[in-house]
Formats: sequence, structure tokens, C-alpha cells
Amino acid sequence: MTTLVLSELNRLGDLEAVIERGLSTFVDVGEALREIREARLYRQTHGTFEDYCRERWSMTRQHANRLVGAAGVVGALEPMGSTYLNERQARELAPLLAQPEKLQQVWERAPPAAARTCAVLAERGGGGVPDRRRGGGDPEGARVHGAGVGA
Repeated sequence: MTTLVLSELNRLGDLEAVIERGLSTFVDVGEALREIREARLYRQTHGTFEDYCRERWSMTRQHANRLVGAAGVVGALEPMGSTYLNERQARELAPLLAQPEKLQQVWERAPPAAARTCAVLAERGGGGVPDRRRGGGDPEGARVHGAGVGA
């Protein structure tokens, strides 16, 4: 393990507070986890990001990385004014982060916000999450992130 300097300890405390407050706000959690992972702010208490996630947050590294990817999608779509998607929808689009033009095209071709289900996004070029109609997916997949979002 490596000792963190005071500024890193303070930043880690701030980022962990975000995660504690916001396990329901996937964007903030994903961004905090990304910074912790990239800056290796876990290194004073944990040897790996995987150990940190499992021991500190009771989540797998894979789930943490999915949250990081979902937050990245929201960040990529924000300049277009498209921030009303839930974690599941954002995770479906995460494989397109390396192709910003395709991500934008898929999002623009999707139906209005309330109807943007994971299955529809997948059919229009998102990732590999199974379509609910074929026995996979999330029963809450059509829920829209953000209050007061209309159809």
C-alpha cells in the first residue's frame, strides 16, 4: 500500500462522500469512481481498484466500470442537451463512447425521452444488453432519469 498525501486524502474523502450520498445518482457515482480509479486514490488502503470496490462499496469492479461508462455517456450527450436517461439506458450506449458520432446518431434517432427503452436503444445501435422481449433486460428499463421529464 502507498501513503496518500494530504491533498489526495482530502480528495478521496470528498469523492467517497459523493458515493455515499449518491448511490442513487449514477452519474455522480460514476464520475467519482472514474477519478478514484484513474488517480489510484484507493492505494493507501487497497492494492487494486477491484479490492477497493468490493471492500469499500460491496460492488464488483465490473459494476463500478459500468457506472463509469454510463456516466461517460451522459457526459458525452450533455452538449446536445440530452441528459434524461437512466443508468440502464446509459449503460446500453456505453460501448459507443469510442465512436462519438455513432453515439450521437443513435441517440438522435431514438424516440422521445420517456420511450427510450434499452431494447429500442439496442436495436438502433447500442451495446449488447438483451432485449426484455426476449427474456432479458431490466423491468425498470423505461424509467427516465430526472424528475418531471415528459414523453
